[in-house]
Amino acid sequence: MTASGTCLALTTGIRIRRAAAAVALVLVVALLATSPGGERFGLWANDLIQLAAAALAAAACLRSAARLRGRRQRAFRALGAGCLAWAGGQAAYSWWELVVDRPVPLPGLPDLGFLLFPVGGVAALLLFPTQHSGGRERLRSLFDGLIVAVAAFSVSWRRRWASPCGPVVTSAHPWSRPPIR
Repeated sequence: MTASGTCLALTTGIRIRRAAAAVALVLVVALLATSPGGERFGLWANDLIQLAAAALAAAACLRSAARLRGRRQRAFRALGAGCLAWAGGQAAYSWWELVVDRPVPLPGLPDLGFLLFPVGGVAALLLFPTQHSGGRERLRSLFDGLIVAVAAFSVSWRRRWASPCGPVVTSAHPWSRPPIR
């Protein structure tokens, strides 16, 4: 096969995967919007879709890591490990909620997986190779990070006070605790 034939085959493969992902997304949204099996069906669909998303993200990261070398490989491994932790947390959460049919213990094993995901993400960010840039680019990166941090804090703070259970629901997550007075 020629170089242009190989490129065409890769492009076609990517288009097929993108189309399949788009169809899957439309089906999932339609399924969740209509909830044909009632509340219990919606619960199963929600938990299993989140588990599949975490597992697919982990597989994609680890597959990419297998093809790379050096810092990029380590970065994708760290991100894959974080996604695996997320998948493990979601699997434990789904087990308690769907199979055991009891309230999920808080704090518990699912929280460990959920809280380890950002550890892998931060490690990946630190490991991704960067180009040396000037002070202006560093300042811009600093402000981008501050915007993300403030947004995450705002969402977690709002959820803490908007939740009917208040501090009970968010007690396992230290960033959403109220200030000490």
